[in-house]
Amino acid sequence: MDISYILTRKIQQLSHRIVLRRNEDLKSMGLTAEQADTLLFFHAHSGSSASDLRCSLGVTHQAARALVQRMADKGLLCVTPSPRDARCKLVALTAEGDVVSMTLSELKALISA
Repeated sequence: MDISYILTRKIQQLSHRIVLRRNEDLKSMGLTAEQADTLLFFHAHSGSSASDLRCSLGVTHQAARALVQRMADKGLLCVTPSPRDARCKLVALTAEGDVVSMTLSELKALISA
């Protein structure tokens, strides 16, 4: 077999295991890895749009909008129309979302230390 194919498969498998582990670790907070990444993104970029999230996470626009909607339904994000363009929705953390994102940031700092 081609070595580049083998390496690519191994990297994909490792990536999948990392996501599964993150999901397991975040289960107690009621979050998935993508939802945690979403909270951390809007913690750092309050007032951004789902399109900005799409670029950051590397997902489709539909996936980003769905993530934002699920997080809004959980009470962690609030979505408001842009004052400049009503077609664009701006996203920010709610008070509860801010508390959860701060906890995630603290955990991230502990892991990185």
